[in-house]
Amino acid sequence: MTTIKIHEFSTGIAVQGTPENWWSTRFTGYMNLTLAQVPPVLQNAISNRLFQAAEGSVREAVETARAAGETTVQPAIIAREVKEGNNAYSAIAVITPAKDEKGRTISVYRYFLTTGLGNLTHLLYWYDQKAKKLIFDPFDIKNEGDYYEYDTSQTRRFEIPRSNEKLQNLLNSDDANIIISYDIQCMIYNINKLASIKKEEYELTAWAYKVEGLSKPWFFQAIYPASRRAEETIKKQIQQGENIAPIVEGEYPVKTAIRTLSNQAGVKYDLLNHIEEALKLTNHYNDKTWEDSIFKTLDIENAKKADFNTPYFIRLYELYGLNIYQKLPDLLKWLELDAISKSNDLEQEHYKIAAELSRKIQEQIKQSPDSFKAIELKAFQGINYIISSLALKESVEGINFTQETRKNLLKNWLTLDNDGLWRTVYQKYYRQLWNDIVQIAKNYMTARNTLIEAYSQPKYSNISLSESHIKKMLEDEIPQSGSSNNKQQEMILSQGTSTFNYIQTNTNNDSHPKDSYELRYAYQNLQILGQDNWKSITDDMVKLIWYGRSPQNSKYSYLADFFGEVGELFEDRNNYFLSALFHTMATGEVPTSIWNKCKFQAKYEKKYKFIKIPDSPTIELSRRLALWEKTIISIIKLLIKFYQFWSQPYTPKEDEKKTGKVVLLRYLIIFVLTIILIDGLKFSPIKIGQDAFKISKNWVDRQLDPDSALTKEDKEQYMSTTVPALDKIVNDFVKYSKPREKVNRENFNRNTVEQAIIKILQNPESDFQLAFFTKNATGEKSKWFTAIKEYQTRVSSDDTPTNLKADGIIKTGENTDQRLRCDIVNELKLEFDQKKVTQCNQYGVDLTNQQQILPTDSTEVQNWNKNLESLNALVTEFKTKHTITYETSLNNQISELLTQRNKDYDQINQIDPTNINSDRKVWLEGIKTYQKSKGATKPDGLIDKDGATYNHLKCDIAKGLGIILNNPPNQCK
Repeated sequence: MTTIKIHEFSTGIAVQGTPENWWSTRFTGYMNLTLAQVPPVLQNAISNRLFQAAEGSVREAVETARAAGETTVQPAIIAREVKEGNNAYSAIAVITPAKDEKGRTISVYRYFLTTGLGNLTHLLYWYDQKAKKLIFDPFDIKNEGDYYEYDTSQTRRFEIPRSNEKLQNLLNSDDANIIISYDIQCMIYNINKLASIKKEEYELTAWAYKVEGLSKPWFFQAIYPASRRAEETIKKQIQQGENIAPIVEGEYPVKTAIRTLSNQAGVKYDLLNHIEEALKLTNHYNDKTWEDSIFKTLDIENAKKADFNTPYFIRLYELYGLNIYQKLPDLLKWLELDAISKSNDLEQEHYKIAAELSRKIQEQIKQSPDSFKAIELKAFQGINYIISSLALKESVEGINFTQETRKNLLKNWLTLDNDGLWRTVYQKYYRQLWNDIVQIAKNYMTARNTLIEAYSQPKYSNISLSESHIKKMLEDEIPQSGSSNNKQQEMILSQGTSTFNYIQTNTNNDSHPKDSYELRYAYQNLQILGQDNWKSITDDMVKLIWYGRSPQNSKYSYLADFFGEVGELFEDRNNYFLSALFHTMATGEVPTSIWNKCKFQAKYEKKYKFIKIPDSPTIELSRRLALWEKTIISIIKLLIKFYQFWSQPYTPKEDEKKTGKVVLLRYLIIFVLTIILIDGLKFSPIKIGQDAFKISKNWVDRQLDPDSALTKEDKEQYMSTTVPALDKIVNDFVKYSKPREKVNRENFNRNTVEQAIIKILQNPESDFQLAFFTKNATGEKSKWFTAIKEYQTRVSSDDTPTNLKADGIIKTGENTDQRLRCDIVNELKLEFDQKKVTQCNQYGVDLTNQQQILPTDSTEVQNWNKNLESLNALVTEFKTKHTITYETSLNNQISELLTQRNKDYDQINQIDPTNINSDRKVWLEGIKTYQKSKGATKPDGLIDKDGATYNHLKCDIAKGLGIILNNPPNQCK
């Protein structure tokens, strides 16, 4: 025998009258609770109107009953399962009409619930077997602990009679929502059974019985209307909302998490965890569920049509592109990341908002590295989705952009996303891709050794095992071997790298034999390169690594350019290695710039041991030669040929009537004509000797000393003066300065100042990128010297009181040092005093155009601090006196009442009250609007503890949370 506990609670009202004749004067949250409080998961469902009859539907039921001459109205019943995390309940709501003090009809609810899913049938049998049906009754007083007990063995198995053709036909229909015609006789057990059969595996059961209308009818599997009018109305509602997906397990907290993250820049563990847990439930949350049930209800369609001037839409679209990775290209295109032409374009506000959310997500992941694998996987898949498409000239499914656009979108996003989620995941991505390439070489060794062992038996002694023959045998079909199957894959993230587990077999196609050593071994243990969208690329990669055959297909040029361009964002050389490999696959040559970044030996042609595995194949890489190099090589080859002709003259055969003299004369004529021809084409020996020597000397000098453009004195002064000055600037700002906005102070560090210096000094038009940690390195000195010199020239003008000497040097305390410090204050919006304003004016930097800062003792600041104290006291009161444990609901209530959820209460203590343009202004306007709604004639935006505004808030929060106040203030009446 199993006994379940059944609890209840009812709509809270202030009741007047007698048990036989009563009315309500106002709503008061909930009453007659047999639990300490309404479970948050059920409260959320009620707040989301999932138990709510449509406005006016109960009044229509009363009018219908009167027209039929009936004195009572049959109760409507709504039943549903609810679940968030480990908290799950089965509940029914019994809905009946009542009157208010003016005689108007109102809806009142009596809820019955028990823990766990799958208990609606037990609840129904318990309720239906009651001699007196339990409906709303304010005089049926219940206290905490007054629950009912029910023996579930009393529940009888119920099936829909096969003889009832109408119900059987409804059950067999393809409609997601069954609407039982009002004129069909239908027991309440029938509708419960219909809903439980009709629901999908991942759905929660929901049905409604004898209802005149529902707020959200599309979220029910079965509905039995009370009248013809109700049936027509409900069918019309469902038709209009036919694209709305059914509610799935845990949908409400997921939706709340995404809405909250879209509304604010802060990222909290619990919000991110809701999304993580949903992503793990792939059967529940597929792409269609994310699209229809989550993002469409959060207004993603309007976000797609809007400009990116709304932070909410920017963050919402970014989360959309994360959770549905095929939408990442659409997000990046919407942000116009393909339109960036200068580095300062990345400083636009919408880019900052997008990058900030990504960075905050990554910060949470870094704090709990094993807690958000599903989110990392989605970012990984989005990156892979774009990169794998770069070799496809035609449009890819879901991507209608050119290869050039695709490349620039992802490259610019990774550049912008410094320390963010996608850039961090990309580091794992490209390292894994390089590991796959190394794995192909390892697979070659496995296949080669297996083949040699198989043919080492005496009966194969007549078969040659030379290297060239081995390679041919690896490709040829193995007679009478195996079958082909489909490839399966599963991808997981573990230990900081992405890991794909493959059950790898081979797929037949017309270009390969049915079975070979290549097909057996080449594709083993590949993770990224083992996926279907990489297949054609992997096939060509195998041909290059195993057999040295380059496809020389231009489709690989975009992959080569992409990895070459993003390589500068990372310290290792793997991106450049990938670029070199794809350049070889595209043209057979590697550009000199990539060759040098790979730090290959500077020879013009070489078979290079690219992957350092013993006995692995040698990949032939060729550097793309400059015109002057090709010219010199051609001349050298020609001279060698002439030398060979002269030292080993051609001797005609005896039967030929040519003498050695004639042959020598012929070659002499060729030599003279060649010299004349070359001289006429401006490549004369003299010109070649002069120009090529100069170019060669400069090229060699640059290879030996990348800073050769600087004089010895410049180098010494840079190291002894500029480098210490830059370090002192960073140290001083970190030690003595802070941003005016409190919210920015927690992230203010050395890197903040260093990046500001780079942004100020770096010329957007320059073809190099500064890096602070390498400013002492060889090859970097000249970049910094040039950048400083250009900065000195750029900021000096006739209007500037103090000009800077354009010498490329920064000396502590002198003009360039002082001007740079002023620019940093301006750039980072740091605190400053009047002395700093005067000093910076001398260098042409006007700090007065910065945001106005209020004195800390001003009336505005003091009033704000008073509001903050009152609101914090109100929150503390609810958390202590009323045992509120679901803090998110409490915070959301305050945000809803005062700012319509435009601002998050969690961030209110981070607001800098001295900043006149901070969010303080939004909250003050919201408070005034709230005061007006409560009848204030002169709203002042002030909340005094225990004052009118404070008490109004207390009443509204209690009502929203379903809490009955022990001593409600007068404002609650």
